[in-house]
Amino acid sequence: MERNRADLYDANNYTWDPDRSDTIIQIADLRFGIEMELLSNTNLTRAQIVQILKVNNIEAREAVYRGSNYDVWQIKPDRSLEPQQGSFELVSPILRGEKGCAIFKKVLEILKSNIESLYVNETCGLHVHIDMKNVPLPHLKAICQNLLKYEYGLDLVLLPERRNNPYVKSNRNTMLNLTNEQVFHRIANCNSISEIKDVMNPGRDRYYKFNLQRLTDIGTIEIRVHHGTTDFAEVKNWVKLLIRLFSFSVYQHPMDCLRDDRDPTFALYFMFKYVILRDHLTKYYLQKAIHINSNIDQYRALVNQYQPIIDSIPDRRNPPQMNRGQLNNQLQNALTHNNIHIVYQ
Repeated sequence: MERNRADLYDANNYTWDPDRSDTIIQIADLRFGIEMELLSNTNLTRAQIVQILKVNNIEAREAVYRGSNYDVWQIKPDRSLEPQQGSFELVSPILRGEKGCAIFKKVLEILKSNIESLYVNETCGLHVHIDMKNVPLPHLKAICQNLLKYEYGLDLVLLPERRNNPYVKSNRNTMLNLTNEQVFHRIANCNSISEIKDVMNPGRDRYYKFNLQRLTDIGTIEIRVHHGTTDFAEVKNWVKLLIRLFSFSVYQHPMDCLRDDRDPTFALYFMFKYVILRDHLTKYYLQKAIHINSNIDQYRALVNQYQPIIDSIPDRRNPPQMNRGQLNNQLQNALTHNNIHIVYQ
């Protein structure tokens, strides 16, 4: 079911069209929430950390492990973190767009400047909730199909300890006996949210990379797979990647699957070239993939094929300004160039 455009791929010649990524229409402004697991070399209590935020005009409260007030910032315990002393989880309220990212940056800077030696280790993670309230079932299925399609590719931009972790188990590995096409159809044949949850999270276990168990109470899909970090740029780029992936899944139907012989390096390449379509995100994450996997024999030679793509991407973040007629013409030309034809219904 992989589209013909993917067969343009040459194992020794990854390609990139920097112009096409700048003509894509902006994505929907989805709401999101962030959970950041943190450690510190202090004896500060969670109540004291809340007070630090309040003194800096950030509305916050201390919360139990499974709180439900997402109108304010919350400081929670997390039993999975080691060492426990000085550990806490920062949980954001509901955020939206660039403004939401800016608020998160401010809060993180306050914590860094007031808490000695804020750090993360291999027990920490970064969890992002994407708002799925009122998303129709067909769109939800398309999102899950893409999450499964690109799971192994996304592994390459995350630290290796996240690949075999009991708190972030592989969703795709629960269906190893199925081909990619069979997995695609298994999701497509789900008739309810309950069925999708059973397929994606067997046993209703939430400790998967992609956790759907919160769909029926707070209405989100939780992406649990990212390693812990205190780097705001890493957080922001991950949120932007996820929102683009979710938005693409909603607006581009029907979805397809990769051939079974495609390796994770191809899946990551394919996702950025045909789904994410942002030059700066592509450059950022392909560089990260090379850095993370350069000492892993299985992937070293493969990820090095990304370097020509990185070298070909211009160092710019803001797309050129154009009117809608120009945008439509450039987008149509790019699609035609890649043998993609639009049928208007």
